[in-house]
Amino acid sequence: MILPDQPQPVNPDQPATEDTEAVPSANIQSNPAFTELSGKISSTAKLQKQHESSQKATDAAQAAAPSPSNERQSMAQASQVQTMDAQQPGVFSKDDFKALLTKK
Repeated sequence: MILPDQPQPVNPDQPATEDTEAVPSANIQSNPAFTELSGKISSTAKLQKQHESSQKATDAAQAAAPSPSNERQSMAQASQVQTMDAQQPGVFSKDDFKALLTKK
């Protein structure tokens, strides 16, 4: 066991290494680790911002949910109901009704 106060043996075959901490560069742009990290952040942000156009997404959603085959007919029927609701009821005339039937 080596105590911190005792001198440590030196191996003559290996260069002596000093226990120094890496001093950060004063200029951030010259720091290679910062430059690499900054590049990774930029590329990741660029990839995450990319998406398909809104028109393409809309078309895909509409294609995924096909409309019912009777959609046009049901919309026309709904329109006819609204037209009929807007009309005021008239007086029924038996003679006019018979005339319309015989006319056709």
